[in-house]
Amino acid sequence: MKKITAILDNQLTEILKKIGILEDIHTGKYTCISCGEVITIENFSTISESEDGVFVITCTKSSCRDESKG
Repeated sequence: MKKITAILDNQLTEILKKIGILEDIHTGKYTCISCGEVITIENFSTISESEDGVFVITCTKSSCRDESKG
């Protein structure tokens, strides 16, 4: 799988649409892996894919972003 390390804000919705999760973001399906807050376009920060193909997302809280860096 190709790894993207940074994207521009204006590219976010297109990328989420391309990987098939934009609608899930709009409907509140995803929560931050660190704090449990519902992920929205406004608080979306990082995304990675687990070994079993599940997307892992963090919100914009600095503590959650820092934790995702491992």
